[in-house]
Amino acid sequence: MEDNDEIYVMADANSPQLTPIKPKWQISWIILGLLGAVTAIFGVILAYILMVKIPPIVKITKNELATTLTKPLKEELTVNFSFNSAEIKPADISQIKSLWSKAKDGKGKVVIAGHTDDLGGEEYNQELSQKRAENIAKILQQIGIDNRYQVTIQGFGETKLVAKNTTEQGRALNRRVQISFNIQK
Repeated sequence: MEDNDEIYVMADANSPQLTPIKPKWQISWIILGLLGAVTAIFGVILAYILMVKIPPIVKITKNELATTLTKPLKEELTVNFSFNSAEIKPADISQIKSLWSKAKDGKGKVVIAGHTDDLGGEEYNQELSQKRAENIAKILQQIGIDNRYQVTIQGFGETKLVAKNTTEQGRALNRRVQISFNIQK
């Protein structure tokens, strides 16, 4: 009998059908094939992790590095307000102080933009949005912002919505001041 011959055994004594049994060397090739497939799958997963999850090393020139290091850092904060109010909540004052702690050692520009929902008259909403922005600026002055930052304060009223005014939740998102620091160290 040679290695590639098949051996037949009866599966059931009452059944005339014979069942072939593969020689041992064929089973070992199947196992090796399965191990190869598993290894290939793990290789693909490892390649994905290395290529996608780990950032690549990039070579840059000294001029590109200087430009990158002097590029302004942007820090932003959105403060939301209650309906028909320009009063800043204590929790928001804490967030403004935290934002200032990130920016206080630099210089640059600050944009303070006030907004409202669309309830009320257009002129009233414009004034309210301006008042909200000015109140944020006052807080920044109280905690130490100085002339190293060029501050722009602007009220936009109901003109720049971030959500639809058809629900209370959407209107609440629109009643806001956005503070944006462009910081140069």
